[in-house]
Amino acid sequence: MDHPIKRPSFDENIKPMFRPGDVSCMHWAVDLTSYESVKTNAQKIADRLSDGSMPPDGPWPPEKIQTFRNWSLNTGFRQYPYVRLEPSAQPRLRKSIHEIQDGSEELDLLKKAFSGLMARDTDRDNPNSYFNLAGIHWLPGPTQQYPANNTDCRHHDNPYNPWHRAFIIAFEDALRTVEGCEEVTLPYWDITGDELPDWMYEEPFFPYKIPFALETLNGQPKTPAGYNIERFDAAKIRQNIIDNQKNIGDQIAAALAAQTWVDFNGWSTNPPVHKAIIQAHDNGHNACGNTMIDQDIAAFDPIFWFFHCNWDRLFWKWQQNVFATSSSELEKLVEGDKSWLEDNALTILTPFDQNAQDTIDLSHWNIDYEHPPETPADQILESAVINARGSVGAESTFSISSLERVSIGIKNLNRLKIPGSFEILLYSGDRLIDKTFIFQPSSPENCDTCKQKGVFHTHFDVNKSELNDQDHLSVKIQVRNQDGDWEEVPMSNAGKPTISVRLLLNSEG
Repeated sequence: MDHPIKRPSFDENIKPMFRPGDVSCMHWAVDLTSYESVKTNAQKIADRLSDGSMPPDGPWPPEKIQTFRNWSLNTGFRQYPYVRLEPSAQPRLRKSIHEIQDGSEELDLLKKAFSGLMARDTDRDNPNSYFNLAGIHWLPGPTQQYPANNTDCRHHDNPYNPWHRAFIIAFEDALRTVEGCEEVTLPYWDITGDELPDWMYEEPFFPYKIPFALETLNGQPKTPAGYNIERFDAAKIRQNIIDNQKNIGDQIAAALAAQTWVDFNGWSTNPPVHKAIIQAHDNGHNACGNTMIDQDIAAFDPIFWFFHCNWDRLFWKWQQNVFATSSSELEKLVEGDKSWLEDNALTILTPFDQNAQDTIDLSHWNIDYEHPPETPADQILESAVINARGSVGAESTFSISSLERVSIGIKNLNRLKIPGSFEILLYSGDRLIDKTFIFQPSSPENCDTCKQKGVFHTHFDVNKSELNDQDHLSVKIQVRNQDGDWEEVPMSNAGKPTISVRLLLNSEG
């Protein structure tokens, strides 16, 4: 192996560096074959490697010693191998699924690549099987070649976009390992565009059987072996997206028109606010069907890959809009905590061997997108939604955006005791006037990312005409049960959330 290795792991890199003679000579002081033993004695070993007193067969070159030091400095003593990513040798241009025609060679190649990954599912430990690649997203967790604690997937935090960018690259790389598919490229699904094409409901894209039984992080049965994914038909998905325009299309438009990271990403303040691209993403999952609604198993539905390729496209499009295509440029738009863009052991996008900053410049990976043309309606929508807000700085002048629209805020919602993805529903009396969706695992209390920002705010912008002076505003929370039906969760599970009502303002300077 070439040294130094920036992000080595014990099993893949550190353990093989010790020769049999080294192990035999040092067995009385430290077991060089044991992860725990080498980790505990790492500083002592590093010092002896540096002064040449170890190993007995001659000193290591400085580059090899640096690999050993990088193990603690850059990875925090990572035991298991990372999913290694490299920039593409040839340009990859990802296009819309609507540009791929039924019966075309392009579609045949894509089908062959997906089928090839799924054919590997018979090998439980093949890291490039469809089952194991999808399992990185949550359940069951990476295969034994890339073990993890099942909580690597990033949602509702700043590295959400960088982590999924790495995930999409890893999956596309795996597609290219299928013989004859070395040039296949993953297309994206623009969820605000046309209805899904018919071929999305043909094999291998539908149906897919999860080949092995899954358990939740709490050890409870999740799905049996042979479980069929569940997806709404194309017409219903399209209608769901149209019906939820405020929480999908409008949020995408607002995110693309944003001039700061928090207004693009959402969920970046403390406490976080459910808005912008993360809100659109969550509600998009909810539009697709029971499998995509459930973070535990969402990636097993092949539509997931086209869906998330689109969120990566939107991230890149926004970066280009605001001239933030490098990590240093993006950092200028980030207020508050910027540590997630630093290069250290705490910011690795495990199980991938990348930090968030490594993924920011998509051109570094030799990847680009063929964006659909903007329509005049898109441009009007972007300008219309960007200015409306509930408060502005006291030093600013402002106008009331509209006496006919108000913002109803739901504050201090605690999601850690809500078992899985859930809907928040706003009622005026008995009438449902709006709802939004939070995408999360079935046991968020076991998710490190969830625990960091478990309490959050959300808001609904509604017309005053939807409110009745005689009715009381109320909020309900519901989750999907095992039968796929919505079931109300006691509000006490969400802590003590409060409701507030504000006029929408336009800042004028």
